[in-house]
Amino acid sequence: IGNYIVSNTNDKNKVLFFNLQFLNFYVLNVAILGICFASKDVIILWLGEKYVISSLNTLLLALSFYFMNYRMLGWSYISVYGLSKYMKLFSVSEMIINFVASLILLEVFKLGITGIILGTIFSTLLTVGWQDPYVIFHKGFRSSMKKYIYIAGLIGAFLCSACDDFLTVESPDQLNSENYWRNQSDVESGLAATYSQMYLMTYSGDQWSFPEVKWPVEAYREDIISMGNDAMNYPNWVELAYFTYTNGNSQFTSMWDSYYRGISFANQVIEKAGAMDESLINPEVKSDLVNEARFLRAFYHMQLLLNWKEIIIRDKYLTDSNELNKELSPRESVWKFIIEDLKAATALPASYDAENVGRATRGAAYAYLGFAYLTMAYETPENESTYLTEALAALNNVQGYELVDDFKSMFDGSNKNSKESIFEIQFSMSSANGAVYRTQLHRWMGCSELGGWDEILPSQTLMDEYMKEGEIASTGLYDSRLYETVFFQCDYFNDGTGKVYGHNYDDLFSYNRPAFRKFMPATVEELNQNYSAINIPLMRYANVLLMKAEILNKQGHPEQAIPLINQVREVHGDMPAMKGTSQAEVQAQIEHERMIEFPLENYRWYDLRRWEKLSEALQAAGRSGFEEAKNAFYPVPQTELNANESL
Repeated sequence: IGNYIVSNTNDKNKVLFFNLQFLNFYVLNVAILGICFASKDVIILWLGEKYVISSLNTLLLALSFYFMNYRMLGWSYISVYGLSKYMKLFSVSEMIINFVASLILLEVFKLGITGIILGTIFSTLLTVGWQDPYVIFHKGFRSSMKKYIYIAGLIGAFLCSACDDFLTVESPDQLNSENYWRNQSDVESGLAATYSQMYLMTYSGDQWSFPEVKWPVEAYREDIISMGNDAMNYPNWVELAYFTYTNGNSQFTSMWDSYYRGISFANQVIEKAGAMDESLINPEVKSDLVNEARFLRAFYHMQLLLNWKEIIIRDKYLTDSNELNKELSPRESVWKFIIEDLKAATALPASYDAENVGRATRGAAYAYLGFAYLTMAYETPENESTYLTEALAALNNVQGYELVDDFKSMFDGSNKNSKESIFEIQFSMSSANGAVYRTQLHRWMGCSELGGWDEILPSQTLMDEYMKEGEIASTGLYDSRLYETVFFQCDYFNDGTGKVYGHNYDDLFSYNRPAFRKFMPATVEELNQNYSAINIPLMRYANVLLMKAEILNKQGHPEQAIPLINQVREVHGDMPAMKGTSQAEVQAQIEHERMIEFPLENYRWYDLRRWEKLSEALQAAGRSGFEEAKNAFYPVPQTELNANESL
């Protein structure tokens, strides 16, 4: 441009300017069409649906992009003509107008991000939007800018017309939340989306976030868990273990987001499927599917309430951003909401065929209902008797299950959805139809000696608890659950039979370094694969039996609790009957059994909090930094505080 201007007249220079402006106009129009009509799909594929912004904000961003880039040609002419000195004041005025306009639109009119973008557009149009061409024409070309104003007017009219089309015209064949629900298959697809949030994925096909969120958030804080060597490289994990986190922690924020997204999907199924006509779906099938969605809505609310002291009850599908503004609800109100959904879910089928195994059942609804009532009995002592009675009644309705003799098989992928399993997260190595339900869990759980990443280890506190009763099992060893849960240096793992993936323990470990066996693959071939598909049991019959024992003992019937405890001890631990008959002795035994039965199933924190023993247990384990008032629950994530004006 500089060479051309020096060697040509002002008239020719203006012709070149208008020609380049036309080219600029053409390119930018193609670009903003892409922003308006393709950016949503790109964002969903890249980052996930939660990062999609409204059509209005998308349009405003496209216009801001248009105006900013339309000016670039003008900047080139200002530079080659040496006119930058005239722009200093204009730049300052643009900055001031941008700040003031954005602040007013944000604070006075409460427009949020829309106000910020509008402030930028206003400042551009009111200042340099006309000042750039004014300087170029009057100081550079030394001529009138009437023709430029005429062209700019035509462009403005074109953009306004395009804006109207983008905001008001809908594609007649595009599915949305209003026209999607057409038959049973659509409802089941909606349920599949609801289940998918259990995988804690940050984007479609994410095969890493599940273990990187679930266990750092739920397990690192427990007294029975230690961090592996590699885990210390991740500050957002370390702060969870050392209780130095703030409400900006990425891991529990991700859990909060995923579970509320699951709630949103469940609400959509409940409302949209519930409104479907009988001509579209069988009424009995519809009832089951809606109840299944209610179970999942209850499940997600429960997981949130177990980790946050107060949460937001989301009981409807949100269609307006203003509906995001909602206050936190008291714990008892949330528990009652959860209980109503679980009661509805007790009408679910007792089981499913092979193609649908893993879906929520009547047994799952009753098991979680019993857990909810048990927790409420501790949290609201004035209603303890009523809630304990309700809890026992619910757990007595968990029928058709039995304990599995081969304890480790429930956690190594060889016995998925076992006769003991009541509800578990499903994983599969299949990638049919683009689905990805496999992870690198075995790498995350595995210690470095077993080819893992060394992220999580059993603590000495857990090892001591396993060995507390001595070698009194019918096998002549410690409680069998120790060997099924942990690899460690002992005669059992060094007997020459290759119990550690074809090796003795000492062949792989240079010293006694206990490592989890639980959630590790069954065979060396599976261990060496890059991915695994081990299911995650969330509720087992052993949990039901021990909860029933706890309730009966608390009701003053330790003699009825003892047989239930002994059943778990015998089948899973090969252990003799417990000693002691008093309520205190039975409660102590229940606490011992739950501690060694459920490592990595992440019940320990909720148990200790229920028994009011968090501080005692963590202090005994040498864990520092914990403050009961501050760390018993996680703080509401900063992202929620930013988005929710009612908090």
